[in-house]
Amino acid sequence: VLSLNQCGPANNSSTPDESEPIVLDSPLKPPPAVVPPAAAPCLERMFELWMAPLIRERCSTCHVEGGRAAESRLLFASDAEGFRDDLEAIDRKMFFEALADPELREWLHDKPTATIDHEGGVQVAPGSPRAHAIESIIALASGEQLCDPSAHPAALTDEDFVLISEATLLGKAHRLFSAISPTPAALAEVAADPKALRPLLMELMKGEVFIEEIASIYEDMLLTQTYRSGGNSYTLMRSWGLFETSQGEKRGDHRWFDAHAPPLSDQNKALLYGSAYGFSRSAKELIKHVLREDLDFGEILTAPYTMVNAYSAHNYGVEAQIPQGIAPPTTGEEPREPFFPVTLPVPTAGLLSDINFLAVYPTNAANLNRNRSREVNDHFLARDILDLSTRTSVSFETSVPNPTYEDPTCIVCHIRLDPIAGAFQNWPRVTGAQGIYDPLHPDGQARWATEDEALKLLPPGMELDVVLPDRDKDQALPWLAKQIVADPRFAIATVHTIYRGVTGREPLSIPDPDREDYVEAARAWRYQRAQFDTIARVFYDKGRDLRELVVALLMSPLVRTRDGADGSVPVLSSLGLAKMPGAVSLERKLIAATGRTWSNYYAKTAEGDANYHWNNDIDRPQRSHLVRYREVCGNGGNGCYAKWWSLLGGIDINPNGGHAVALSSPNVINTAIWGRMAHEMAWRIVARDFSITSQNQGAFARRLFPWVDLDTVPEDENGNPLPSAIEAIKKNIVYLHGQVLAESLALDHPEVNASYGLFYSVWQGRPSPPKQLGMAERVAQAEIDYHAQWRASQGLPALERREVLIDEHYTVRAWRAVVDYLLSDYRFLFDHIKPVEDTP
Repeated sequence: VLSLNQCGPANNSSTPDESEPIVLDSPLKPPPAVVPPAAAPCLERMFELWMAPLIRERCSTCHVEGGRAAESRLLFASDAEGFRDDLEAIDRKMFFEALADPELREWLHDKPTATIDHEGGVQVAPGSPRAHAIESIIALASGEQLCDPSAHPAALTDEDFVLISEATLLGKAHRLFSAISPTPAALAEVAADPKALRPLLMELMKGEVFIEEIASIYEDMLLTQTYRSGGNSYTLMRSWGLFETSQGEKRGDHRWFDAHAPPLSDQNKALLYGSAYGFSRSAKELIKHVLREDLDFGEILTAPYTMVNAYSAHNYGVEAQIPQGIAPPTTGEEPREPFFPVTLPVPTAGLLSDINFLAVYPTNAANLNRNRSREVNDHFLARDILDLSTRTSVSFETSVPNPTYEDPTCIVCHIRLDPIAGAFQNWPRVTGAQGIYDPLHPDGQARWATEDEALKLLPPGMELDVVLPDRDKDQALPWLAKQIVADPRFAIATVHTIYRGVTGREPLSIPDPDREDYVEAARAWRYQRAQFDTIARVFYDKGRDLRELVVALLMSPLVRTRDGADGSVPVLSSLGLAKMPGAVSLERKLIAATGRTWSNYYAKTAEGDANYHWNNDIDRPQRSHLVRYREVCGNGGNGCYAKWWSLLGGIDINPNGGHAVALSSPNVINTAIWGRMAHEMAWRIVARDFSITSQNQGAFARRLFPWVDLDTVPEDENGNPLPSAIEAIKKNIVYLHGQVLAESLALDHPEVNASYGLFYSVWQGRPSPPKQLGMAERVAQAEIDYHAQWRASQGLPALERREVLIDEHYTVRAWRAVVDYLLSDYRFLFDHIKPVEDTP
């Protein structure tokens, strides 16, 4: 039943030819002819554009060692042999050797088009653009066609693109990975010496915001926040202490808190929710721990420990491992953090054995961990199993006894899926529960040991030829984790994950050869792939240091490109940042730009407090409209979560369904939310910033308006321009563009002139007499007193303030329009890089 060298068509709904593959008796001999030297430039470019994608997408499925066509004279590199440029070097050598052999040369066309017998079936449709390209390659190699290099575009290089400046990139990086803006000194340093950029980026990556952002990228990718709410997390908790293994063994205590408080009491619920918090965040906390401790990033898979808090440690039965200084929970009022690593009484392997991962991707007696294997292949080996074969209803109408391993449509996926699925054999479904280590379960090791030909499975391992040793069968996942981390594909998969999270773009896939713009699409794919390889090598060469990977990505044209060198490179649509503003990142940018959250000002800090606003921005940040209560109640579709969280594209999932993909493009709802946010923020912060009168080194100690005051107006009472005031206004506009949009502009830049034009036109419409400011924006003495007390309680230096009740000079409204304008700008809302955004 099992024929491990079988391999099916990658995209073929027809029945493959049943004849035996053509096998030559002798090994590949020196070719009887050589490729015409004059054709070499064209052949090289056509190989890159047409053959390299075909070989990776189709041919290397079978024409590799151990594949269906392993005995043929065409053997290409397997995916496990190295980085992709290494694979292409092997493929190139094999291809050009075949071109130099007249017999093999004809096979290059006739086999994949099934013009002659081909056990792999039709891989290239006869008469298609790809078939015509192969015909042209053969004609060039045989001297029947002359080479015209201008007809075949050369590969893209870095010189084909214009990049944003180092200073602008530093500002973008702060928007992505920090809650503060870069200092003027840092921007000046980078502008004077581009080499200063890298160490500044590395320093930025040491911050807690960076750690949280990377952990969130992985959390969203793996959907391990599915069980975050208390009730759902209880489902996970019961796997430790409620269910028995197949041998009648129980591990842990899922109701440990009943010893401290009566069931259903508030104290009991508080202890339960503390445990739920620990269980549901273990995957995310593992990634944060690896980054915070500067560990080899591969430890997210190889970690022989699990992250817990003081509550969940009791569930796992490892409370003896709670570090000194952390109070054991007894009332439910103890802190739910920090998290710390513990060793469980079962073999663990980082994320692979994390209870959230195992529960989100469940197994059963029929699936046999293939669901988990698909995710491992996709997220840690950069291989999407679902792209390997076309699955239709016709595909499953088969008469073979074991289609999994006999039907070519099935085997093409299963030879890559099943070995890794077998490595999860010690983690079956037990009494309906996931995440229980039970190697002696009937669906555990015994399923892979059967000799029944109708039920026999591929042996557990990494690949067909990398099999789990018998001595490691009880440690299958730790063994698999080490194989994955040592594989170059892990580095590439990590680059893909960070690229998605940072840029908001999906990595390009091999383009359809039938599309009209195939050549340009293929150039873009090859260029991006080469960049990924370069970054992945940096990651490996630096000991799998994720910060090195992120810095290399930020400094690459994949992020920094703003235009084509000739202004007409279509590949631009696949380069640069294109990230939708999520609720968390948007809040972080608001704080960095304005020092404030977007919150409801109608809230009192104490009974009878006359202060209706402002206080929420300093001592009650959880009232943010964007991320309100998310960490308190979870965001899994159950309980309370941010007012605008789902509407702004936050992933809203739960174990019973829901969307698992964040929004990638704007719609009328989130556009309206962004507009409301910009209007309300501008309304509330302008007068408050102007209320500060303290100065520092010749400038006001303000977040937004250090270079102007309320009476800085562009004209005198007779309408005559005031050049010094105009210059000060424009200087402050330049400052605001840097503060809000993270861009460095000259005083006469068109964007500065546009912002000044808005300020001036609003200021010109000033009423007479001046109007009182509304309650939401006015600054009264009670508020000033409140702030003085708050700053003193926090040990912060005092700031001199004044009341701002009337817009006497009509500058509050004018500046409010400018701030609204900037906060509404796509360059603030989106983490985008667009053409001509920055001066070279």
